Amino acid sequence: MSTRFSSRRRKASPHRGGRRTCISALASSNVSAASVNLTGFSIGGTPADYTISDNICGSSLAAGTNCSLNVYFHPTKKGTRNGKLNVANNGGGTATATLKGTGQ
Repeated sequence: MSTRFSSRRRKASPHRGGRRTCISALASSNVSAASVNLTGFSIGGTPADYTISDNICGSSLAAGTNCSLNVYFHPTKKGTRNGKLNVANNGGGTATATLKGTGQ
């Protein structure tokens, strides 16, 4: 059982702290022949700079289907701010997308 992201790297345009911007919708796809249970959504790296919103994935994903969620960037400091979006599943795998933004 496996999930993956339609794009593994997302970059936010530079902007000042105190404001947030949606990097974009990320699609998580089930590339296996069986349903998977989505067991966790998390932000790694510099988690205070990113939040998950508008998650319509739910707790399971049928074979060959996908779901989407939005990740917002709201820098807490100036400079490059890196993060990772992780989606874990019951097959023991974790789909990861790299997040990168610049705080001004």
